[in-house]
Amino acid sequence: MSSTVQASDGTMLPIDSLEQTLIYSGSFISTITVTYQGKTSDTYVQTFTNDGTDITSISQWVAQ
Repeated sequence: MSSTVQASDGTMLPIDSLEQTLIYSGSFISTITVTYQGKTSDTYVQTFTNDGTDITSISQWVAQ
């Protein structure tokens, strides 16, 4: 079963079935990027923030 998440533009992303690119800042993840080819090919990014010890927030998936 694949789960979906709603991106900032309303697109339902089948996140479990998309290749994810992880970007780190030091030992913390800073972003995850996916490309979803629905009606058009779009890139979506989820951003993580931290306080130096813990991840403090995770954004919704934002269309780029």
